[in-house]
Amino acid sequence: MPLVGIEESSLDDKGRVLISKAKRDALGSKFHARVTEIGCIACYPNKAFLQLGEESMQGHVLDPDRQDFTRMVLGPAATNLAFDPQGRVVIPKFMRVEAGISQDVEIVVVGCGDRVEIWSQVEWIHYRKDPAGYKREARDDFRQIFREAVLKKHGGAGEASPQERPV
Repeated sequence: MPLVGIEESSLDDKGRVLISKAKRDALGSKFHARVTEIGCIACYPNKAFLQLGEESMQGHVLDPDRQDFTRMVLGPAATNLAFDPQGRVVIPKFMRVEAGISQDVEIVVVGCGDRVEIWSQVEWIHYRKDPAGYKREARDDFRQIFREAVLKKHGGAGEASPQERPV
């Protein structure tokens, strides 16, 4: 079942976010998260994160393009996150800082099919007003690194197909 729907949440004084039961069930007992190139936190079920990791690490270990890509995708990540009995998860501090999430900021939890994204509500509203323009420079930089690192191993350096576009 894909992860779907939008819900509001908040951060408590211990850095925990409450996630709905449906999303918790889909993410599994242990899941993984990363700060995306546009600054939200993407949470992945184990299978999806393992696939992301394997795809990110294809190519020669010393290839600078691969190194840039893995640094951007896997560097700002946390593995083996788990929910407490009340359905809350501790968001690591470095992720909260990069995503602009704090106790005084409302949070939006968005189901995106293969992942859940955690956004500050203010940033989510900005994104929704102009998806194509939102953090355009960061997304363009990421797309370029994606093309250089991922597409060249497939023999192409052109535009990514919709299935190959990074999230």
